[in-house]
Amino acid sequence: MMTLEILDVSADGFAAVLSQVADDQWDAPTGNEGRTVRQLVDHVVGGNRMATAILADDTRDATVPEIGRAARSVSVLQGV
Repeated sequence: MMTLEILDVSADGFAAVLSQVADDQWDAPTGNEGRTVRQLVDHVVGGNRMATAILADDTRDATVPEIGRAARSVSVLQGV
């Protein structure tokens, strides 16, 4: 299996797990100390967005702190 295919399989698996999260579980604690389900998902998705930007070379003029701030500023689960 090629690397990008593995990433697709991983993303599909992550989406399948997320589809099983009930509305009342988003603010539940996780095994990641101090993070709720919502915060952990935001963290994973933010990291994926940052990695995508780096792989697409959209960050060639950005500093590492700027990239991190941009990733943290996006809450993909607002309103969930």
